[in-house]
Amino acid sequence: MTNKEQNTPMNLGEITTIRNILMGQQMQEYDGRFDSVQENLNVLEASLNEKLSALEKQTEHRFQELQNDMSERFDKLEQLLSGNIKDLNAKVDKVTGDDRQQMGELFAEMSKRLLK
Repeated sequence: MTNKEQNTPMNLGEITTIRNILMGQQMQEYDGRFDSVQENLNVLEASLNEKLSALEKQTEHRFQELQNDMSERFDKLEQLLSGNIKDLNAKVDKVTGDDRQQMGELFAEMSKRLLK
């Protein structure tokens, strides 16, 4: 061999051939393991996506239920407050009417006493 042939790097094909001779069986095992791990990863990813989707639907459903429940509670509270306000207004009107009547009677009595 000449110096040029000795200094030339090996071709990639030659390295692959040497690797296959030395580690062929192990490389096949590694490739098989890698394919198996990749398949397991794909299955787990699909399962995770399904679970996330189900959790998202469940969360949306619960949130909607919570919104409806809060809306109903606010409606009931509004009705209760409205009823209490009406009751208070009626009581104020009654007290005001009673006070006016009493004041009228007092003024009438005072005018009678003043006229005497």
